[in-house]
Amino acid sequence: MIAGFGRPQGANVRLEELFDPVCRLVNRSNSSGVLYLFITCLVCFLLLWILRGFGVPPFTLLPGGIINIMLLLTLLSGILYGLEWTKNY
Repeated sequence: MIAGFGRPQGANVRLEELFDPVCRLVNRSNSSGVLYLFITCLVCFLLLWILRGFGVPPFTLLPGGIINIMLLLTLLSGILYGLEWTKNY
């Protein structure tokens, strides 16, 4: 095969290997619903904060109170996940 053509070199990597750290974190938790809530809140907060900072028009119209509420929700879900993660049965 001609060099530079064909499958890319990273094509051999399976998705399980790529997301292994995340999968281990999810599998460690017995009730991963709190983890999914925390990750969802964190991603939504970061996207909202970054897009508003770049000045993307629909996001610049949002008041700062909404960002503070999203930050508070992210922190509370992170604390709840931490408490759930360290709970002894």
